[in-house]
Amino acid sequence: MKNLNFKTLLFFIAISVMLFSCGSDDDNFEPPLTEVGIGKVEAKVNGADWTSKNTEDGVVYLSMLGSNTIEAFAEDGSYMNLKPLGSLSQGMTLESSGGYFQASYKPVFTESETFFAAGSLGSGTLTINTLNDNKFAGTFQFTGVKTNSDGTTEEVSITSGTFDIDL
Repeated sequence: MKNLNFKTLLFFIAISVMLFSCGSDDDNFEPPLTEVGIGKVEAKVNGADWTSKNTEDGVVYLSMLGSNTIEAFAEDGSYMNLKPLGSLSQGMTLESSGGYFQASYKPVFTESETFFAAGSLGSGTLTINTLNDNKFAGTFQFTGVKTNSDGTTEEVSITSGTFDIDL
């Protein structure tokens, strides 16, 4: 039931984007390329093993209107979000400092504490090893930064990251 609700939510998000992003010239409307895939994400978080849930909603990949997002949920309630930006191709490495890769880690998905790597905040890379009609796979690593209310910062180290998504 949970998987059905998650897929239904993704479907309605895709439909909403298509309906509300239309211009005034509806006769020439073409739906955006949308891909949804499922798979597995693994990494080390501050040296400890981290693995996405082994369920259909453990990892979700959404590609729509030039935006790509990998969302990964672990059994312990933590969450990773990987966003390779721009036009993607096999063999490329994207860097967060160049603005082509954003990542975040939440120790508890339902809480606000989030460590980011985007632009000048934190650092990270994502390498695309496989990209075709059936699979999106590669490696990643990042250092996420969280700014506390008193102005101090904390970091989390995400290393040895892999993603493997069936499209």
